[in-house]
Amino acid sequence: MSINRIQSDQLIIELSQLFTKATGKPECYVMMAQTGGKTLFYVGGNKPLA
Repeated sequence: MSINRIQSDQLIIELSQLFTKATGKPECYVMMAQTGGKTLFYVGGNKPLA
């Protein structure tokens, strides 16, 4: 299955929120990575990490 960049970003946002709810950890402790599109999501956003 192939998804575009907008769908990829939305998916990683939703997964991050789901993870924070499931673990009770704040989003600043969560980092999500998608290997296909090389998306990194940290502290609630997908801004460059470096």
